[in-house]
Amino acid sequence: MSASRRRMAGLMAAESNRSERAWSRRGPSEEILSTSESVGYRDRIVLVTGGNSGIGRAFVDRFVTEGASVVACGRNESTLQALKATHPSVEARRCDVASISEVDGLAEFVSRRYGRLDVLVNNAGVMEQVNMLAGDVDAAAITREIAINLAAPILLVRPTGR
Repeated sequence: MSASRRRMAGLMAAESNRSERAWSRRGPSEEILSTSESVGYRDRIVLVTGGNSGIGRAFVDRFVTEGASVVACGRNESTLQALKATHPSVEARRCDVASISEVDGLAEFVSRRYGRLDVLVNNAGVMEQVNMLAGDVDAAAITREIAINLAAPILLVRPTGR
């Protein structure tokens, strides 16, 4: 297991050890933000896909608080701008992870800018509520879901995991 995956597993393990009662009072993103345990992300390079809203945004907020250098990507330009306004140090990049060329461009940016990637949070994802084996399901929808949920994480890790 790579150092970045061990580090992320450590963060997730610390979060999962919180009491069930705490989870019933707050949602997962609030719990992530409220933990007082420092995992040591100062000077780490972190990429969060889908980091411009929801759970991804909570991860970005937390990593910034921990002192990491954060790159967040998403498809919505206005939420990326809002993220940048809140956290000027965050590199907010537009990227549709279903597009191989955009994923390659993002990986190239991280590689050129930082020379490494310590943590990748593969937060961007979709889940279609369809039977993918049904004959009437659009092949493009199947391809897009596989590109976002499977291909993008592989492509992001591959060039930066050297």
